[in-house]
Amino acid sequence: MSERTVFVGGPIQEALKSGRIVRTLSYVLMNIVDAFERANFSVFSAHRAEQWGAISSTMSPEEVTSRDFSWMSASDLYVCVLPLRLDGSVWGSGGSHIELGWASGMKLPIIVVWDPRASEQYSHLLKGLHVTTPVRYIPVTDTCGQDVVDVARGLLEDFSVKNDA
Repeated sequence: MSERTVFVGGPIQEALKSGRIVRTLSYVLMNIVDAFERANFSVFSAHRAEQWGAISSTMSPEEVTSRDFSWMSASDLYVCVLPLRLDGSVWGSGGSHIELGWASGMKLPIIVVWDPRASEQYSHLLKGLHVTTPVRYIPVTDTCGQDVVDVARGLLEDFSVKNDA
């Protein structure tokens, strides 16, 4: 039986190369998804559902939007993975930013996995999101999955205590 449900999001369309998510990004995402599953969370992941980009082009915008909104509505937490490209620029991800809006509108706790060394490249709205809902910012590494899970547990515990008060 799962502990909680988490939606793990991040760039897809912008990260496709030859029909697959670029390896550096997919490795980080897989590490996070696997860590949550090992910790007994149920995980929603468009990356995994779309076979790491292999079937992304076969899905309609309406299918993706309906699925992702349904997943967000059923989640206890949203994890948004926004690392840097190899050239040091931030991955663009319109879909992830829509999902951040949904999650904050639903008052879900959020974890943003990012590169704080490049904080000036991230938008003010992303950096200020914590004024609308509980948000934690975690540095991205190839093996940050367990760190994300540990922060998620604390954030969910704090969030439930706040809502019970």
